[in-house]
Amino acid sequence: NKVNYNNRNIGSFRVGKNEYLIPTSEFVDTEAEKKKVMRELEYAKGFLKSVKKKLSNERFVSNAPKKLVDLERKKVVDARQKIALLEKRIDNL
Repeated sequence: NKVNYNNRNIGSFRVGKNEYLIPTSEFVDTEAEKKKVMRELEYAKGFLKSVKKKLSNERFVSNAPKKLVDLERKKVVDARQKIALLEKRIDNL
């Protein structure tokens, strides 16, 4: 989470019932971090696209071992989760 506390950007996280606040603007170059996360996001989207293309190939799906096809499907789920996390991270910068 990110909040504005007395005109300072503060990041927060929880461990159990405790919430910890960290002033982010003093430690993080937000523009550089945003660019880095955008590159990660573009890579993740490209990866997702390539895995989906592989799974849309009926010949691959019908001829590959079930274990391999299941692994590729798991990659889709994992990539979507990573994309969602990266998009949220960008929103919080």
